[in-house]
Amino acid sequence: MALDIDRVIAWLASALQAPQITDAWVYGSYAQGVPTANDVDVLVCYRSGWAAGAATWRREVEALFALEFTIPLHAIFLSADEIKNESSFIKMLLANSHQVPIANLGT
Repeated sequence: MALDIDRVIAWLASALQAPQITDAWVYGSYAQGVPTANDVDVLVCYRSGWAAGAATWRREVEALFALEFTIPLHAIFLSADEIKNESSFIKMLLANSHQVPIANLGT
């Protein structure tokens, strides 16, 4: 199913509004425009100390995304510290990504 990237990013920007979420990126085959992509991958950065909340939020966002778009969302939620510790891997992962605008930036 071909999805409009702008629609997906707008949906994620709305769905990921939480004071603890600071950044998000759509990456992988869908972000690269592969026409046969059968899922959407998103990496979400949250403030350290919110692991339990992040796990719950991830499950909810994935379920709502599947209802809205009828394809799976694979969300990876990492703390700011985890992203810092894995910076070279994260840079490679996000090389061809689309950043999701997170309006609240933890305010």
